[in-house]
Amino acid sequence: MFLFLKWLRYPSTSLRKYRVTGFLKRDAVEQFAGIWVNVFAGDKSLFFNNMGDRALNGTADWIEISNDFFVDVAATRVQIGGLTVGKGTAWFDDFSLIELPLSKESLPDSLHSYLNEAIGIIQKNALLRDSVNWPEVTDRAFLMASGASNYAACYPAISYVLKALGDHHSFLMPASMNKSWSASEPDAAQNLPLTTGKTLDGKYGYLQMPGVAVGDETRTTYFADQLQNLLENLDRSKPIGWILDLRQNQGGNCWPMLAGIGPLLGEGACGFFMVPDQKRKAYALDV
Repeated sequence: MFLFLKWLRYPSTSLRKYRVTGFLKRDAVEQFAGIWVNVFAGDKSLFFNNMGDRALNGTADWIEISNDFFVDVAATRVQIGGLTVGKGTAWFDDFSLIELPLSKESLPDSLHSYLNEAIGIIQKNALLRDSVNWPEVTDRAFLMASGASNYAACYPAISYVLKALGDHHSFLMPASMNKSWSASEPDAAQNLPLTTGKTLDGKYGYLQMPGVAVGDETRTTYFADQLQNLLENLDRSKPIGWILDLRQNQGGNCWPMLAGIGPLLGEGACGFFMVPDQKRKAYALDV
């Protein structure tokens, strides 16, 4: 479910803050459900939040949820909708939208230092750092964070700075998401989405590989081992070619995916990393 809003420009150089509220009911949601918000200037995304850090999963009756977002003079449209990631079912109802006043309070010293350091790390290490107007983006980030009373309240500002890079990849992983990424629970591997496969027309090996949204060694090794075992079983039919279906793959941790299809890739480099100060230098991913 999505709602598209045509945004009218207004004569102001400051941000405007909004809150979209709705009700959510969920049944066995595997990863999370929430309100998706994406603010665009033409085809460029200015601000994005899908509530992935709220851990709204599992089963629960109707609750009220909300997502705050920011709009500036460049915005031309806003995309709002209900989102479910992973297996399960979610119901959404009674969406509403209100404007919130921006706080004029200064950040506490601890939060000012925190946000300033985060922006400094991004500015120093981002591949596309030279494409950003840093004075403008920094001023905007501090305006977005004005009135914050804890570190989490600075997350939207940090996400905005990452979005300004325009690399379509950098993102902020809050503590709750990091815990899910790195924590290894006893039976966690049993709930991990795994690659499926079959032989097509008796001569093609077909693999449908999901993304890997985990980082601990137990689950990444489990994913790679299962994929290699599947490859070995399918290879017994002597396929003349392979199809790797990535249509449902949203990325994540590339290493277990590359390790899993290592027998197909063979030896040698299969990709490269670029670094900001040495754009002519690349680091191969050897498999």
